[in-house]
Amino acid sequence: GQLQLAAVVPAARRHLDDSSDSVRAAAIFAIHRCGEPVDLNPLADMLTRPEPTTRGNVAMLIGMMDQKSAVPMLKDLAKVPLPRTVPVEKTQLVRLQMAEAVLNLIEDEGSLHAVRAAPYSQFDEVRIQGVLTLAQIGDRRMEAAVVKLLEDPPIQLQLAAARYLAQFRRYSGL
Repeated sequence: GQLQLAAVVPAARRHLDDSSDSVRAAAIFAIHRCGEPVDLNPLADMLTRPEPTTRGNVAMLIGMMDQKSAVPMLKDLAKVPLPRTVPVEKTQLVRLQMAEAVLNLIEDEGSLHAVRAAPYSQFDEVRIQGVLTLAQIGDRRMEAAVVKLLEDPPIQLQLAAARYLAQFRRYSGL
């Protein structure tokens, strides 16, 4: 889907009935990005599922679909709580993914603040993804804070910080 390879459309169509929400969402995404007609409505339903991975995956796909009309839905659904059995780390990660999806579609201060807060999370996975998202959206305002992360384990966070800085021609992380 990201590469818009029309040759994958027949295979993607076979996965529209897959038992996995994430696989179905990826199939919808691929078909849509290749310019073929496909029902996008199941994606909205998937964003309300209790499974955090499904919510996050679908939010990211919607963010790559250039569907600016999805922004209000993404913002509203970011507020829908996950079940209490879902760890806080996963909840924060899903909210970060939804904020990134919104930022892929429009400039939004609220979503930008959510992404800028992620590197300060107590959870490494959220911190890493937050730094990578800042790099992806090209936000230089966090540069001074990210430099400090070069000395802050785990190694995955240090690598994310180095990637962020290299994007802005700062090679201190090398």
